[in-house]
Amino acid sequence: MKKIKKLLAMIMAMTMVLGMAMTVSAKPSTVTATGTVKGINESDANVIAYQLVYYDESEQTYKLTSTAANLNYEIGSRNAEIVTNIAKNVAEFEPGEIFELEYDGENYSSEKLTAGTYLIIVEGTGATIYNPMLMSLEVKYEEDGTTDGEVDANTNYMVENQVVYAKSTDEVPVNKVIVDEDGNPIGENGKYDDVYAGTDVIFKLSGTIPSYSDAYEDAVYTLTDNLGTGLTIKNEHISTVKETIESQLLDEFADDTFDTIDEIAAVTVNANQITIVFKSDFILAQAAAPDSSFELTYSATVTGDASNFDPATNTLNVTYSRNPGETTDGTSVQTKHYTFDFENVLIKVDSEENSAGNKEPLSGAVFTLTNSEGKVVTSDTTDEDGLIKFSGLDAGVYTLKETKAPTGYQLSGIEYTVTISPSYNVETGDLISYSVKITDADDEIVGNFTYTEANDQDAYEPAEITNTKLASLPSTGGIGTTIFTIGGCAIMIAAAALYFVNRRKSEEN
Repeated sequence: MKKIKKLLAMIMAMTMVLGMAMTVSAKPSTVTATGTVKGINESDANVIAYQLVYYDESEQTYKLTSTAANLNYEIGSRNAEIVTNIAKNVAEFEPGEIFELEYDGENYSSEKLTAGTYLIIVEGTGATIYNPMLMSLEVKYEEDGTTDGEVDANTNYMVENQVVYAKSTDEVPVNKVIVDEDGNPIGENGKYDDVYAGTDVIFKLSGTIPSYSDAYEDAVYTLTDNLGTGLTIKNEHISTVKETIESQLLDEFADDTFDTIDEIAAVTVNANQITIVFKSDFILAQAAAPDSSFELTYSATVTGDASNFDPATNTLNVTYSRNPGETTDGTSVQTKHYTFDFENVLIKVDSEENSAGNKEPLSGAVFTLTNSEGKVVTSDTTDEDGLIKFSGLDAGVYTLKETKAPTGYQLSGIEYTVTISPSYNVETGDLISYSVKITDADDEIVGNFTYTEANDQDAYEPAEITNTKLASLPSTGGIGTTIFTIGGCAIMIAAAALYFVNRRKSEEN
């Protein structure tokens, strides 16, 4: 009997050990439903659902997937920090936990999702930013399968379809225009202008900081404004421009949380570039801000190093976070300033032809250009070929006048009117053509030249302006004056002769 009891005890112990070693396998739900994401405005995005929670049919409860458990997700949690961590580690998910949503012509959806919770990540191909989102598909049992709040395990159930809406920021808006002193855009759209070389011009930058969720732990939003050839910030103005931009940022954004410029952005300025790097904490805080838009103005100088069809360009670029851990470049915005050269359209020559039948070019003649406001803009001296060149001009009307004649020649008193007229592509700000029209004092056309990018100022023969030699000048006195002069001299001589004759007679007497 004792031996039988021992045997039974041993069998019971082994049974208990085996029982302890055995586990009940989980039975994930096999019933599927449709999960749909609306609000994605592109047809070729990559929309992935990563399963965090599944429904165990055998125990009629929700459980974590192995990956979600390893990433410390808690069922029902929408903790931003945890969701951020999961979004950054989606590469760890197992194949069976990953579902791709397909585009149906309007939305993205999948009919293969079982009950549970999913993290939806949208990887756009354009500039739109989509925040990570959670989608939960819940189990619903038939009404006759419940008794006093308890669920019959053999009762059929269904999984309800679910629709979520993507929270996104469309094309990150940045803009830049040329403005006047009152802040109004210049010209058709503020994208182009023509000015004198040396002019200080004003730019206005504007934009809106995107609204990011906390999944974007290290959010990026950086503006880089590049001043190309023909534009510069003078060394003596660099510190002023930096201080101006920082002051404007503080005026736009300073509050109880961000009350210093170091908490908002890092601003760097040199002669050819302005960079504004917004701080990540500040960027994320803008999701709750009523208005995260801004406007910044600063001045730069047009140098004249770029002219005619080669404008002085200013290009604004934006770099920003599009997906967690990923940055992209937005569409750049450009402005253009034009100055004009006036050369090889006039030639200074002798008024008389030489023995070969040609008019000799004259060097050393000085010409000045005066604008419509009566201000002398520039001057130039004719070279050995008799040609003059004026650079860095604005479009408009000028008076051209010779202020010093070549050696041995008379100064010309003729004033010429020079009109520079550009034509632009309003949409792009590109210079299509420009004309240089020259008329004399009688409004007779001396020269009329039109230039495109395909031809230059060598395309036409220059108009002639003549000078007359001093040696060949005609007498400027009238014949009547000469007669009176000779007559006067004769009378004086006769009077002197009569005086001496009368004196001699008096002495003899």
